[in-house]
Amino acid sequence: LGIATYYFLKTETNLVQAVPILKWTPIVSVVIVYTGFSFGFGTVPYIQQGEILPAQSRSLGSGLLGLMDNVILFVATKTALTIAEAVGTSGAFYLYAGCALFSGVVAYFRMPETLGLSLEQIESMYRGKNKLKDESVKNRHRTSRSQSVVSFYDTVSQYGR
Repeated sequence: LGIATYYFLKTETNLVQAVPILKWTPIVSVVIVYTGFSFGFGTVPYIQQGEILPAQSRSLGSGLLGLMDNVILFVATKTALTIAEAVGTSGAFYLYAGCALFSGVVAYFRMPETLGLSLEQIESMYRGKNKLKDESVKNRHRTSRSQSVVSFYDTVSQYGR
């Protein structure tokens, strides 16, 4: 949104020339985008693959999701100039910002919370079972915990390491 607004103000007004500090907007925006991508939007989907995909199809599913990610990246790269020519530079950045915001909203409302759940509980949640049939599985020590960083920290900290 910052880069889109910068290009909009640069082409439609003289505000960028009048306020010299606005010339820093693109570099600050790029740093924010890469920082946000590194801390969540870029890494969380790969972490979630190991938790959400069923055990018997985890390797195939991860490969297909990686393939789909690279195909989408290729299409986005190849169509960026065409979109910028069609709607302008600021319009292209507004479009990409809208797609990112839409993805964030969908992820917020549709991604389940898996913190502290075993892989069996996560799998049963996706199969539509609210309760595990085998209570012994529910009450036993979790041998296959969630692989998220927070779960790892909880496991390590409970042993005093």
